[in-house]
Amino acid sequence: MHEFASYDPSMSLMKYIFVDMDECLLHTNFLGAHFNPGAKKDRVIANATKVYGPVFELDRELYTTKMRPGALDLLRRLRELYGNEYVRVLTSSVTSYANKNNEIHGFGFRPDQIFAREDMNKMNFGIKEKVIPFIPGRVALIDNLPPRDNHGKLEYLNPLLDRGFISYVTVAEYWGYEDDYPFDEKYINEIVERIEDGFAA
Repeated sequence: MHEFASYDPSMSLMKYIFVDMDECLLHTNFLGAHFNPGAKKDRVIANATKVYGPVFELDRELYTTKMRPGALDLLRRLRELYGNEYVRVLTSSVTSYANKNNEIHGFGFRPDQIFAREDMNKMNFGIKEKVIPFIPGRVALIDNLPPRDNHGKLEYLNPLLDRGFISYVTVAEYWGYEDDYPFDEKYINEIVERIEDGFAA
């Protein structure tokens, strides 16, 4: 079990970056459920892989997954600026789904750096296991949803905030198309600038 770190005002310059997964770093398509092993399942996987990309299975459900162009460049830049330890995932999806996509796309997050639906649910019930076990500081969230539609994540991150407000960066949704707002150098620079503007507010 993780414990909350004690707060030291001299370390209030800590900066934490949380990044969403779905429609932010990647896009998935649901192919269907309860496929029995055999030729039909093999055909579905082969055709989907050819058209969409990697296919994975969770709880007998099949999904395709496609990484947003430039997603690895964004993560690399964030880690260079803020440190690998302080760049994390915060997703409304379940942990097994997040871990599988992290593995397929090589995002490079450790399991303890992925905060998922189960973690937010635990906090709603007052359980403090894996609930932001860090020294308070400045907090940024990069997400495709606007803040008004993301109350659960904002409430989850609030205990980590030492002052002010969460630096919220809304990015364009990614739906799996090559020209769907890739994270190119210009866009990454804009995201970083918006993070820092939020930290300075």
